[in-house]
Amino acid sequence: MESPVQSAENMLVLRHIGIALGLVVVACSGSSSPVPGSSEERNSVRVPPFGGNERTPSAPTREVPDQNVEAPGAADKPDASAPEQPECAEEVEPNNDAATATEFTGCIVGKLSSWTDTDHLKITAPEDVTDMIIDHVETPGTINYSVTIPSGGGGGSGSSNFNMSFTDKAPKTKIRAGQTYLFVLKWEGGGPGGGGAGSVNEQRPYSIRVTFE
Repeated sequence: MESPVQSAENMLVLRHIGIALGLVVVACSGSSSPVPGSSEERNSVRVPPFGGNERTPSAPTREVPDQNVEAPGAADKPDASAPEQPECAEEVEPNNDAATATEFTGCIVGKLSSWTDTDHLKITAPEDVTDMIIDHVETPGTINYSVTIPSGGGGGSGSSNFNMSFTDKAPKTKIRAGQTYLFVLKWEGGGPGGGGAGSVNEQRPYSIRVTFE
C-alpha cells in the first residue's frame, strides 16, 4: 500500500506531464497552415516574384496628331482660290473663207496643213473695252496673220477701214467694243514661189490668245 508521500509525488508528475502536452498542442496548432477559404487568405494580395511575366496591362493611349504636320494628301487638293485657266478652243474645218470662220472667245489652236491651206477665225470684242492684244505662237515655219472687220455681217472678206497684218509680234491696237474681228492665217514662205524656208509637205501648228483692255 502506497504511502501518502508517494501518492503526492505521483500526482505532481502527472500534472507536469499534462502541462507539457498542452504546450506541445498549442505550438503545433500555431504552426499549421490556414484553412482554405479563410478570411485571411481572401484578404491577402498576391505579389508576383521579381522578374516574373505577370504584368498589369496598361491603358491604351490615344495618339494626338501633330498640328504642325500636314495631313497626307493635303498638298494634292486643288486651291479653290486660284482662278481656273480656260482651255483653248480648236479650229473647225472647213474654215477656208470668212463665211465658215471658226469663232472663239479668247484662245484657239489649229494648224495649216499645207502651203495652200488658209484658216479663218473670228472673235467679238466685249463691251467696255478699247484695246486688243494678240499673242501667237507657231512652229515650225512662219504664218502671216491679218486682222480685218468682216463686211456684210461676217460673210465678206473684210473692210478697208481696219486692216492689220503681222508675222512676228502683233501690235496692241485700238478697237471698238462689241465689234467682230476676222483673223486670216496664211502660209508664209516655203511654198512654190514663196522663197522661204520650209517644206510644202510640213504642217504649221499655231495658237492664238486675244485679250481685251
